[in-house]
Amino acid sequence: MLMLMAPVVAFVLVPVLTKLPSNTDIKFDYSGTVGMLDPHALEEGAAAHAFVADIPATMHRRIQVSSTTGSTATVEDSLAIEAGSNTIDNEHTYVIDRSTLETV
Repeated sequence: MLMLMAPVVAFVLVPVLTKLPSNTDIKFDYSGTVGMLDPHALEEGAAAHAFVADIPATMHRRIQVSSTTGSTATVEDSLAIEAGSNTIDNEHTYVIDRSTLETV
């Protein structure tokens, strides 16, 4: 019986269980403080005051599979960082192999 189940495990269960799920939707939310260069101080030539510490900051990241076709998945990756009065928004879309997670 065990010998009969080995091909089922190897060729059916393992490939199914190691694929990126089509309903993947992961969210990361972080908050804390950062130290950063002040672009306004740099523009004014005030290099001595260019580094500012303990600035409140938040980061929100979402990685979501928006569609799948066979062994590939379209993944949307969005990132928003707010630190003081600075905001960075970044969005990327990737098509990856659902098993190896490599881009195709």
